[in-house]
Amino acid sequence: MSLPLIHMSRSNPKHRLSNIDFIIMLKRKLLLPLYSPTTASTCKCGAKHDLFGQHAFRCTLISKKIAHDYINTSGLQPTLQNILPTAGIISSSSVVRTEQPNHIPINPLRARHLHAKK
Repeated sequence: MSLPLIHMSRSNPKHRLSNIDFIIMLKRKLLLPLYSPTTASTCKCGAKHDLFGQHAFRCTLISKKIAHDYINTSGLQPTLQNILPTAGIISSSSVVRTEQPNHIPINPLRARHLHAKK
């Protein structure tokens, strides 16, 4: 999320964000509220968006989790293993691996925070 805010050259007009996109990204980065409690919109799932916009990333109806899980599980891996060498993207000896669960150890402070909410 920081890449467009910090690293992209703004001298190229194609890299410039619109004012509203920049404000939203900056507020999300700084953990500032995006909405006031009275103007928060309603999601397609029927839930009210939270003030910080986290619902958009957690909602199972509109999130990309289903597509991610399909690509990550064995559903797409065999197809990619056959197509990518043919397209010359990887060598035929390369193996397309799926994301390993628990690859990143859980942050103990984050875990404590999650358990405190329950």
